[in-house]
Amino acid sequence: MLRELAKDRNNCNKTNVASYADIAKCDKNNTRKIIPNIVIKAKDKKNKDTVNQVKCQLLGDIAVPIKKLQTNKSGDVTIKCKNKEDVERTTAMLRNKLINDYQVEVQTLKAPRMRILDVQNDMNLESLTEDIKNRNPVMLNGNFTLVSEFKNALKQRTVILEAASEMYSAIVKNEYKLYIGYQCCKVVDDISLNLCFKCGRLNHSGKTVEM
Repeated sequence: MLRELAKDRNNCNKTNVASYADIAKCDKNNTRKIIPNIVIKAKDKKNKDTVNQVKCQLLGDIAVPIKKLQTNKSGDVTIKCKNKEDVERTTAMLRNKLINDYQVEVQTLKAPRMRILDVQNDMNLESLTEDIKNRNPVMLNGNFTLVSEFKNALKQRTVILEAASEMYSAIVKNEYKLYIGYQCCKVVDDISLNLCFKCGRLNHSGKTVEM
């Protein structure tokens, strides 16, 4: 009886303990992927038939799955896809079919920006880039650029980092910390306070808002 209880306990422990591979797989699956939209604009501004032309082409090709289709006041059409492969496939098909009368473009996504606070060394941005690569190898699963720097009233140095979405997620998981020189620096999101004149919200242009 005691042997059976001990055996059951061991099996329970093995079941509940996650391996490093399982945790890594879980983290990878939970990383949010940003999928760009496809934007279709008529070359002739008087052309208001864009949405019908796009729908006609999409319905005629069942190999192209679409998540969502919407229009704005100008008659431009925005298409949302499930993944990047579908974006590439749909873009290629629409460009081939609508090349004469329409512009088919993939939306350009801005890379996330972060501020590295109170950097206490005199290295230039190029040297800092190499130092960050060497001291943070686990987080460097994406590209990044140090785009600028400034000092506040207390002469504390702040460096602006522009990172790929994978590295941004890794920094967030590391509690917004990066190792630079002999420091563990705090990192915060670089938030724009630009006010939209259409909706009154922040961090975007009024041109992108559909009323």
